[in-house]
Amino acid sequence: MKKYSWFRHLLYTVLLLGLLLPGGTSTAQTKIACNERVLLLLQGIETEYSSWTETFGDIINAAGPRYNKVLPFSYNLQDRNNYTKKNTHQHLSHSVSALRQTINEEIQRCPGVSIDLLGHSLGGLIALNYTGTEEQGPALRHIKHLVTLDSPVNGSSKETIRVMADKVSYDLAESDVAQVLVQLNQEIVLNRNIALAERLKEKVVIRTLSSVDDVMVPTLDAMIPGFEVFFNLGVTTGVKCASSAYWATCAGHEQILHAQSAIRTIKEALAELPHGEALRTGEIAYTGADGNIWLARLATGEKRKLTQDGQPIESYARHWYSNLAWSPDGTTLAYTRIKADHSTELLLTDVFSGRTRVVAKGALPSWSPSGEFIVFLDSATQSLGFFVGTIAVFDVQRQRILSHGSSNVALYYPPSWSGDDFDNLWFVYAATDTNRSPYSRVEVAHIGLPRTSGLDFSLTYDKQFFNAQWSPSQGKIAYMSAQRSRPAAVMVYDSATQTSTKVLDVSMSCGREMGMVDFQLSWLGQTSKLLVGTACRQDEKPIFWRVDTENNNVQRFTVKGAIAVPSFDGGAIAAVDYTCREKCVSTLTITNASGGGEVVINQADSPAWNPKPPQVLAAHNPGESRTT
Repeated sequence: MKKYSWFRHLLYTVLLLGLLLPGGTSTAQTKIACNERVLLLLQGIETEYSSWTETFGDIINAAGPRYNKVLPFSYNLQDRNNYTKKNTHQHLSHSVSALRQTINEEIQRCPGVSIDLLGHSLGGLIALNYTGTEEQGPALRHIKHLVTLDSPVNGSSKETIRVMADKVSYDLAESDVAQVLVQLNQEIVLNRNIALAERLKEKVVIRTLSSVDDVMVPTLDAMIPGFEVFFNLGVTTGVKCASSAYWATCAGHEQILHAQSAIRTIKEALAELPHGEALRTGEIAYTGADGNIWLARLATGEKRKLTQDGQPIESYARHWYSNLAWSPDGTTLAYTRIKADHSTELLLTDVFSGRTRVVAKGALPSWSPSGEFIVFLDSATQSLGFFVGTIAVFDVQRQRILSHGSSNVALYYPPSWSGDDFDNLWFVYAATDTNRSPYSRVEVAHIGLPRTSGLDFSLTYDKQFFNAQWSPSQGKIAYMSAQRSRPAAVMVYDSATQTSTKVLDVSMSCGREMGMVDFQLSWLGQTSKLLVGTACRQDEKPIFWRVDTENNNVQRFTVKGAIAVPSFDGGAIAAVDYTCREKCVSTLTITNASGGGEVVINQADSPAWNPKPPQVLAAHNPGESRTT
């Protein structure tokens, strides 16, 4: 047998090499498993590598915890971990090459990495130029967000360059990068940037932020129309503006890095999903056929039961769950427990730990944008699809009811919130007054109830499922007007002009019938477009319309169901359809709003999109879920 020993040694050697070589199975699996999130920060002109934590410190504290890695950009092609002020003066193409090198190294390190680019001043221009040059390249699929802060994305005027020479130095104004900026045809660049942002919005969230008080980078140089946010941040006084150490402060150029209003907007922009991402990375909560709440990841089909004690409605259940509403940070679910006697309870569940608490005897929760408050219908009972009770506001942090408002109101849809500042926290709801039936109204109330806005939204048509929704821009309210003397219509109230405009005449779908038996209304993401569903008779499915409230454009919209819920970015639609024979069966179909793609979940109802879906579903033992 010894004459075969050489063969055995050779075989063992080959097997060992197969395990150790870079192409081996274990190494490949390690690379595939890497799915990190990286925030890449790009400072502006006249900065040094060592100042990056000081420059972005406030932003890192606010947004950094959601990332696996926060990484500074280096202008130096030869040294990724250092650069000087002189490096920032180099030609724009060299800086873009340095960024490309950094991103390629991150992709090689972690093949599944998601990278968010956040650039201030020149840093934002570099990030945008890189994204444009990589539009057709494989690296772009790793870029999820691009946020620029007071960046000259549209080039700079000669006047701006003169300001730079006066405020900073003549050398800077004469640098290679400054000459590139002033030579750009701003009108051509602006149109090119708009076209680029439109093409990429399905893949990359692009936001251009600007302070109107910045004299170094004027607002028109810094913003891409349709993808812009601007602030009034002022300038800092009491410093020696002639000193180069304070030039950015004196020019109003660095306030956007530290102002709380800007930081909140930056944090929100970095959390948004691209239009095409909701179907690939979204998480949705729904009520299953068993009467319990389920969570589902759309990309993987992974499902998890959140509650354990629900029962099917058809079984004359002790209770079941409905009215699902996610907290803005995507960690907590508010929902209604409907009991067999039609009384209700409002509950909050931490989706990670499973811990549950009862808030009140209530229904139809709606979270404020900051997640601090919930408006709901207190002491609510269910009747023919409506909930009847008293408007109330719950303080989530103090765990107590803050105030009560109108009583004996009947709601079919939850209230809708305005902004995120306490003094400006208003909400709107459409209600039927049970003491004055038939009488319905749209009411705008302040968080410090029982104050109301005094706006006249009176409705006088009975037996309607009313709805009212505050626009994402917070300046407009969409609602339905239905009167006996004429067909129902969708109206938009503009708080700036204090006037209402009709944007959809329901006679388009109902002929000359005076009213509707069903009415759905949602704003599509952060746009001026509405998704409207109308049904004229009990036995028919709604007809859906996409209404552009600014351009007065109305289009039929295909929805695979009778109830439609847009994702928070407006990029996907969750639709529930019902088939009723001996009993009703519901089917939840999720599609891209622009068409294409489809995820189907059978026996699902009451869908609610998670505004900030986690990378993976958090696992917990359902048996540990408890009510306190």
